[in-house]
Amino acid sequence: MSPSNLFPRRTMVSESWLANQIQSMTNSLRQTLSDNTKKEFQERDELEEKEMVGFLNRKAKKEEQGGRESGSLEWRATRGEIGPGVTEIKGTQSMPEKGIFFL
Repeated sequence: MSPSNLFPRRTMVSESWLANQIQSMTNSLRQTLSDNTKKEFQERDELEEKEMVGFLNRKAKKEEQGGRESGSLEWRATRGEIGPGVTEIKGTQSMPEKGIFFL
C-alpha cells in the first residue's frame, strides 16, 4: 500500500496539526538531553526526512511492481498483495479439524 493512499482516509486531524503534535512531543522528550545528543538527533531527523522524500518520489522498478510472493494465496489476497491481473481466487478450502479457516 502506498503512503499516498492513506492521506484521503486521514480525516480526523490535518496533516500540519499532526506534524506539530509529533514535533512538540519530540521536543519535550529531548529537553533533558545534552546539546551534543540533541544535535545528533537533529541530524538523524534531517537525514530521515531526506530519505522519506526520496522514497515517496521514487518510481518502482519493473521487478518491484509484482505482487508479494511469500505467504498463502488467501493471505496475500486479503491484503491486496497478489499483484496486477488477479481478480479471483478459486479453490479456497477451510480445514476446521486443523484449526484453519479461510474467510
